[in-house]
Amino acid sequence: MLHSLSENIADFLLSKESFDKEQLAVYVYGTELVLASILNLAILILICLIFNCIAQGILLYASFISLRHYTGGLHCKTHLRCALTFAAVCLACLAGANFASLTPHKTSVLIAMAAVSAVIIAALSPVENENKRLSDSEKVKYKRIAIIVFSIHLAVCIALAMLGLPYEIIIVTDFAVALSIPAGLHNITP
Repeated sequence: MLHSLSENIADFLLSKESFDKEQLAVYVYGTELVLASILNLAILILICLIFNCIAQGILLYASFISLRHYTGGLHCKTHLRCALTFAAVCLACLAGANFASLTPHKTSVLIAMAAVSAVIIAALSPVENENKRLSDSEKVKYKRIAIIVFSIHLAVCIALAMLGLPYEIIIVTDFAVALSIPAGLHNITP
């Protein structure tokens, strides 16, 4: 469905002479990526509206996108599976953050999740996929950036905790991103 819509949009742009016909496949692919991103964002907004957790949703999305871009991870074979997987990850992160905030051992649980995330990110990222091959220098660069982004997330969590504000969603989301890395390495694709 997204592919045919992307083809229609690209064909329309081609008819307006927005680009050369040789670039049609690139425009179709780019349009497909934009539409898939919009779909995932719409799914998250819908979930957050249903569960009245807009602030957590914003933190979840910012954490997920900023870290996942550099770590790579699990990739689905279809946009539908991707959307369903993303919805499940969002629901799991929101539930996990809620659980973590209520547990009497909250700090220990979150430190353990952050430690596991740090080890996985440092040891296994980034993950390539068939659409994004990385050179050796890019792998080093992406790993370094992933570690920096993760460190910034932890610093934000510390600041939020010091201000008495909820921060659990960031650690839980980073944990989910980290757990997708081994699945991506083993080419486990739903």
